Amino acid sequence: MIIKHLDRLNTQLLKEYSEGIFFINCEGDIVFSNEAVFKLTGNEHKQKSQQLTALIHKSKQQQAQELFQRALRRSKKLY
Repeated sequence: MIIKHLDRLNTQLLKEYSEGIFFINCEGDIVFSNEAVFKLTGNEHKQKSQQLTALIHKSKQQQAQELFQRALRRSKKLY
């Protein structure tokens, strides 16, 4: 019971934090984001299944995708 309460509290704190915070899965889907992310990027599409690249300017999306793939390869080597 107390762990569920702490999880809800942590989630609420993350949502209200003034800095942009988001979590992505290995496919690059945004699984959590707070309002500050959308204010920062000017992106009004708040879909749960949105891709990380949707938050990045089109001129930088290819570079971001390459960096994301490189990070995934490195993290797999750790396990």
